[in-house]
Amino acid sequence: ASPAPAQRHGLIWVRHSEGAPIDPDALLTLSLAEELGSYGLADWHHFDTRRLAYRLNWKGVVDTFLEAYHVGKLHQKTIAPLFHDNMSLFDTFGPNHRMVVGRRSIADVRPDPAAAANLVDYMGIVYALFPNVVFNHLDGHMEMWRVYPGDSQEDCFMYLTLITPEPAVTESAKRHWSNNMRLTIATVEGEDFPVGEAIQAGYHSEAQDYLTYGRNEPALTHYHRSIREALGEPAEAGTHLA
Repeated sequence: ASPAPAQRHGLIWVRHSEGAPIDPDALLTLSLAEELGSYGLADWHHFDTRRLAYRLNWKGVVDTFLEAYHVGKLHQKTIAPLFHDNMSLFDTFGPNHRMVVGRRSIADVRPDPAAAANLVDYMGIVYALFPNVVFNHLDGHMEMWRVYPGDSQEDCFMYLTLITPEPAVTESAKRHWSNNMRLTIATVEGEDFPVGEAIQAGYHSEAQDYLTYGRNEPALTHYHRSIREALGEPAEAGTHLA
């Protein structure tokens, strides 16, 4: 039988397969567990959850969040005015990782050293928890993406949850967080995932039988290498499409 769920860092951890009791801190590695715990998510509040489904392999959804260079081109009408593209910081924690992207407002820190006391306000922080969960911390809230395979290799579904530090009890707060959710969905449904579906369809052209990730794609390389290692396959940087 599957082990009992564990509660840690404000989250419920479950595993479908048999095995020892779940130890979230061991899954995250200690340093990432401490960082995730520092947000105090146990005291945050659920605002909204949406279910989305696409004709796209589930790993392609996770890939969407693992590089920043597409932001300036694909997201010109949504989030590009908010974030620097093609620049990020990347750190690994076992098979998990963190990627940090600077908001354009980070330029305000240079003339005002006091602003550097809370650099998190000037960043978008992406946590990829292996293998299928992504957290986006930005603009004072957290997005949680839980991504699952669909009925075939080319289908997936996911749950997008918006978590806020304070309950949305006033009309102003409800409008604010509704707008945040609306922007997120407009970005992925109008821009990211349609491109992902086109890429997925293109795999059938037989124009290529593998992908190779470059040096400016460390998060993608690490993620797919971790998948290969979990499957007991060679952990080269390229990933075969077969």
